[in-house]
Amino acid sequence: MKYTTIERDASSHQQPIAIEQIRAMSERAFGVGKVIEGVQELDGGECNNTYVITFVDTQRVILRVSPAPDKPCPGRDPGLMRNEHYFQPFLAPIAALVPKTLCADFTHQIINRDYMFQTFMEGTRWSNIAESLTPEENAALWIQLGQVAKTIHSVQGEMFGSSVGTLSTHWSTKVIKGLTDSIQQLEAALVDASDVKLVREMAQTHSALLDEIRQPRLLHGDLWTVNVLVKLDQGNPHITAVLDADGGSWGDPMADWTMFRLHIMATEGKTRNEIEGAQCFWQGYGQPERSNGALFREQIYRASNFAGARLELHLQGRDEIVLRTYEKLREIIAILRDII
Repeated sequence: MKYTTIERDASSHQQPIAIEQIRAMSERAFGVGKVIEGVQELDGGECNNTYVITFVDTQRVILRVSPAPDKPCPGRDPGLMRNEHYFQPFLAPIAALVPKTLCADFTHQIINRDYMFQTFMEGTRWSNIAESLTPEENAALWIQLGQVAKTIHSVQGEMFGSSVGTLSTHWSTKVIKGLTDSIQQLEAALVDASDVKLVREMAQTHSALLDEIRQPRLLHGDLWTVNVLVKLDQGNPHITAVLDADGGSWGDPMADWTMFRLHIMATEGKTRNEIEGAQCFWQGYGQPERSNGALFREQIYRASNFAGARLELHLQGRDEIVLRTYEKLREIIAILRDII
């Protein structure tokens, strides 16, 4: 049996899984008669270890293994895999694009880590071919992504938040808590968060604008090209899979991670495909509300995302980019002052 894994530092939270454990996981999920022919670890993920398992009958499945409790993914909640498992039924409107869970095991009996087997989805990771797409292919995929996002956001919930944290009846409570969490994490890492505190103060003072969002809606949390598989099929580019919904939550669609990434791409994109892609997304999604409250919320969400990015960048030692987050927060604070 061929087993290919990615070498990582001993301090990494993505520690490789012993082949004996993979066999035991497979036997629990599929029975002892299902013989493994090959195991290949995939790169690109930030938290989980992800493997393609090929059986002798040629069937392929995906095995995803979360970090161990004593080596959590920096800046991420340790219960993200369980959160994804919780949210999967709510992704029913795009079920054809979502990997099906074949077995989820959170008992920690075989390995002291959560893991799940999922169906193997055909396609190429969009981010891997983005630069080689023709303008027509690029536009078609971004329009489709807008449609997918709109479909996800059409699903209604009862309260704001996710399955791994506290839920709230008020959107402002979740937004302000998110800012508070970022402040605490930054200060614990000895990183200045005074500008984030100022944004939180503005959010608290004008919480009524946040609470104009009364209906919780499903957010994917990580809907971007790195988590989307596509096929080009001779002039018929189309999305074949949407992966990694472990950041799912209930909230304001404009607070979804996708919207923040679109803003970055539209304002800092360096290629034609990036700049035009951001425009095409809104063709598929529909134009967002531009009221005073919507503009206020948009800036608060961006500030919250930059605060989270600041912590991750600091932990990665990318100090020059960390400094840019302070510039971004200064711009956001100035815009917020004009709005209110």
